[in-house]
Amino acid sequence: MKSAASPMTGMDVGYSKGTGFLVFHVKPGAKVKKGQTICDVIDPANPNGPKARTSYTSQTDGILFSRRLDGYLSWPGQVMFRIAGPKPLAHRIGMSGLDD
Repeated sequence: MKSAASPMTGMDVGYSKGTGFLVFHVKPGAKVKKGQTICDVIDPANPNGPKARTSYTSQTDGILFSRRLDGYLSWPGQVMFRIAGPKPLAHRIGMSGLDD
């Protein structure tokens, strides 16, 4: 999918907060909306059923251009996905895109 160029500060980067297996709801190259669930991290050691699942959402409208594969193990701080968005995100201003 072709898209207009977007600023580096418009790139939403999804960092994992915990350990578990990745399950994506969106395919690479898909257009996403702010607030849309991109993936879940499922902790197999957590006995609390649905509470073992942590969902991660997009912080911008844009295109999912990078993601890990379904079933990969995730750990705290790992980059799970990247979304190219047209508008700068306040928390990304001053970051180069090479910071993670």
